[in-house]
Amino acid sequence: MPLCIKFYKDQDFIQKTETGEIDCGRAINTIYELSAAAEVYKGYSILMDVRDAASQLSSMGDLLTLSTEFAKYKNVFTNKIAMLLPDTQERVERANRFKACMVVNGFQFEYFTDYDRAVAWLSEAS
Repeated sequence: MPLCIKFYKDQDFIQKTETGEIDCGRAINTIYELSAAAEVYKGYSILMDVRDAASQLSSMGDLLTLSTEFAKYKNVFTNKIAMLLPDTQERVERANRFKACMVVNGFQFEYFTDYDRAVAWLSEAS
């Protein structure tokens, strides 16, 4: 799968869009890709767009694994991380649990179902 990351210089954020089926292994690979981009573009916030991706990540263990994976790269994920997801009860509940994991690990993390709100949050001063 080719790496597809967009860089927005004016808003200072990196967007990563995922489609298809996401399992724990693919999610860990995505975190690694984002960490590599964040290392190069220091100071940029991150927008993960998973609206068109089906997620197999449902257990609390999966969510803890992913937040722990983010924590491995904490030195490069220094700005905000936003996740854009479909507006379904199941995905919002899962995102809320993931947010709790990320906040415990010291990240500025938020999830959104609206692109403009996500960009507005990323653009706000920390």
